[in-house]
Amino acid sequence: MPDWQIARLLNRIDVETGHGNAWTQERVRGFRNHHDIAIFRDGEWAERGEITLEAAAKLIGVCNMTALRMLRRRDIKGRQACAGAPWVIKAEDLAGFARGKRQKTPLTPEATQQIFDFQ
Repeated sequence: MPDWQIARLLNRIDVETGHGNAWTQERVRGFRNHHDIAIFRDGEWAERGEITLEAAAKLIGVCNMTALRMLRRRDIKGRQACAGAPWVIKAEDLAGFARGKRQKTPLTPEATQQIFDFQ
């Protein structure tokens, strides 16, 4: 993530600097430089074949909340660096969820339940 976005995330989850200060873009940059952490590059996720939750939802044809539920149920594999951080999903893990090709399963374990396809 870019430094400004990391600062926003750290402040939102109430992580203070070593001196008890709020995070700023400059403080994140200083921390990153001190610990030899590489800077964020645009296109870095795409190079690794990773996409965001929003992009995954769009790709499989569901809303963001449904994609999040699928992540929580482990229907889709994904990871977060910490709570509140963006979800990172490997694009290749969505191959079985191509738009319109998703297997529709009943919401209950009842085997005799019928599925209605609404137009």
